[in-house]
Amino acid sequence: MEEIRVHKITKSGFGSQPGQIPSDLKVPLMIFDYLNESALNSTKAKSKYITEQLKAIKDKKTNASFRCSRPGFLPFDVLGRLLPSARGDGVPPAAPNVVLDKNGKLLKSPLYLVLNMKDGFVAAFAFLYTNADGTLKLEYLCAAPKFKGSGKALLLLLKEGLIFKNVVRGVTRLYLDNNSGIPGFYTKYGFVKIGKTRPNQYQQLDPKGRLDKDDKIRLVPKILNVYKASMLPSKVASKRSVGKKFVSKRPLAPTRVIRTRRKPLSPPKTPIYKLRRRTIYG
Repeated sequence: MEEIRVHKITKSGFGSQPGQIPSDLKVPLMIFDYLNESALNSTKAKSKYITEQLKAIKDKKTNASFRCSRPGFLPFDVLGRLLPSARGDGVPPAAPNVVLDKNGKLLKSPLYLVLNMKDGFVAAFAFLYTNADGTLKLEYLCAAPKFKGSGKALLLLLKEGLIFKNVVRGVTRLYLDNNSGIPGFYTKYGFVKIGKTRPNQYQQLDPKGRLDKDDKIRLVPKILNVYKASMLPSKVASKRSVGKKFVSKRPLAPTRVIRTRRKPLSPPKTPIYKLRRRTIYG
């Protein structure tokens, strides 16, 4: 069974209170999170998060195909709090409403967790927040290799904006920074390039391997392309013109349908897997 889960996060941590990350998502999110197995084998001491993640992976009998293949795409720690790395990426602390300072800088904002769940596992993960101007910013998007195509399908749902109708209203723009490593990847899905990120907004390890004063690979600025898309339908079937009679171009449907073995009904236009999908809000 496929489920689309949309949660508005206004409080920190996992829990049952309104605005918290639902507790039943803790284990699925841990199973989905990236795990550097080669580095894990060379480390003797394991953090509390890694210990719980390994236990969840063992209990559910999963492997790397169930996990996001890129690090840093899950912004929560073991208690459901924002990680420092997420704060460094510009994700604000969770709050019921947008809070700005006197200069218009974003201090707090509602966060949105959108999951494509299949058979109890996270197939695709998206994390968004509300910008200072009221638009939505897609910060993280990742999919598990086992569920091929689920990430692209979730991206299209985000762009349509229909899944947000019960948790946020009036949003017509979606922004993102292209961290996919594939130039022009998002243009295929209706996004338009509008500029680049600030020089110090993101950082990465020096590709040339140069060291800093502590003999560690130094961090250098990482510049990403910024894209935006309209969350309104891109095509309008028809419009009523003022003062003119509206005439539908579609042929009239038959008034009676006879079912026979020689002439069965045509299959539904909506695929069966879409008919079985449901959306859960929290």
